[in-house]
Amino acid sequence: MPQVKLNPALNIWFVRWIVLNSTNEIVGSISFHSKSDTAGMIEIGLEIHPKFRNNGYAKEALLGM
Repeated sequence: MPQVKLNPALNIWFVRWIVLNSTNEIVGSISFHSKSDTAGMIEIGLEIHPKFRNNGYAKEALLGM
């Protein structure tokens, strides 16, 4: 993405795909929605396809952020 090459700091705001290593399937996505507030809180968007829920993928993705 050209804009990230020009300003690598922008990459923080792009969606990250959650990929199952064993099959290379995309099972969901995760992203930051904004910078942290004055209390240090931040909003994160997260979605896991229903077929892949209840396997710990959301928790693993959150820990990776």
